Amino acid sequence: MATRPLPTTTAYASIAALATAPAEKRVLPFLYLCSSQFSGSTLSAFILNTHPGVATVGHMTGWKFAADEDFRCSCGEPLQTCPFYNSVSEAFAKHELPFDFRDFGTGYRLHADDRINRLLTGAVLRMQSSAVEGARDRLVNLVPAWKRRIATTNLANVTFTQAALAWGKAEVFLDNSQDPYRLRYLAAIPQLSLRSLHLVRDPRGTSLSMMNHAGWDAELSARQWLRRQTDIARIAAEASDSLLVHYETLCEDTDAELRRIHEFAGLTPHPFDGDFKAGEHHVLGNTMRFRGGEIKLDERWKRELRPEDRRAVERVLNKFRSSRPTHSMSEVIAHYLDS
Repeated sequence: MATRPLPTTTAYASIAALATAPAEKRVLPFLYLCSSQFSGSTLSAFILNTHPGVATVGHMTGWKFAADEDFRCSCGEPLQTCPFYNSVSEAFAKHELPFDFRDFGTGYRLHADDRINRLLTGAVLRMQSSAVEGARDRLVNLVPAWKRRIATTNLANVTFTQAALAWGKAEVFLDNSQDPYRLRYLAAIPQLSLRSLHLVRDPRGTSLSMMNHAGWDAELSARQWLRRQTDIARIAAEASDSLLVHYETLCEDTDAELRRIHEFAGLTPHPFDGDFKAGEHHVLGNTMRFRGGEIKLDERWKRELRPEDRRAVERVLNKFRSSRPTHSMSEVIAHYLDS
């Protein structure tokens, strides 16, 4: 995917105003959900969106569907004819920002090559070092074109958030883009009052999904889960107030968990009525966005994960908590393996 064009000259006034906004201008409550893949984040976004004060589209950066694909919003309309997404497009046009229904311009993309872009905006190889990443970020900001592109993307995120909150007359915007490195960029936007949710699902379940979808073996899947989870724990602690949420608890004790999340987000608690598809939704994500609104906890891993694969996953997890007993993820691992 090519990088997006820089904004027109008239858009720079908005970008400059955004960049110089003082801290007291953080007036857009923004909740960011970090997770590994296959952790129930789309279902979680729907459940959270049942609160009348929450607005979300799930993946805020867009959904890379094929040019000839009939990709539809969860409301049932193709994105190109969905009234909500057209209202967002109109908001972008007012700032002379480019908007594409497959790529909203809200993702931090500095290079067309995915691998190079990850080095510029995400993980630096396999170091998992905030100091190294901070030095990289400072170097990136010394390149005028990249600095302008980051500023343009910041404006796109603010514009999208404002449009979504206005459409739903909502109080808090929820971004379910999952990537913790994106959280670091959002934390630097003056207008956003940022909090994050760290969503975790049983690592044996996510490992099985990775094995099925990526073709990895059990050990690699568990190691990939650990890598993403330790990144989330590290970056969320640096970038914002963060709340740990267990996917299973959200499914099984929904009202109590929602109350905890609502209070964390500064919302008046709102009970769950039993149907997460009730009301208006414009959520992107996997095909579950078209299924019924009853919460069903996915625990297929208990039946489908072979005993030898389960032992391999648990071996990786136990090795981590033995070597790093005080790490926050060791407590999460204990929650699943010792219960």
